[in-house]
Amino acid sequence: MVVCESGVLMVMRDADVTADSPGPEPGDEVRDRAVCVVLSGTGSDGILGVRAFKERHGLVMVQDPSTADYDGMPKNAVASGLADYILAMEDATGASGEDR
Repeated sequence: MVVCESGVLMVMRDADVTADSPGPEPGDEVRDRAVCVVLSGTGSDGILGVRAFKERHGLVMVQDPSTADYDGMPKNAVASGLADYILAMEDATGASGEDR
């Protein structure tokens, strides 16, 4: 998980993140710039995190399932209707909240 504290992005390798608890809520300084990214993976439990994130934060980017090694997680995120962007990874760097 990547979080922002006091304007600094940090990677938390051992973060306590589950489908029921998608992680800490961003502070007011980043709330309008918070992004949930769903990449290659299996299963559907990630959709619970996507729903929780969408309710609290907003922007959800999903890897195009046709470009994923494992398409279960991206397919479920797309099927939820909550994705703001569905992108091949090579296209993801150009997307931003301003483009919505």
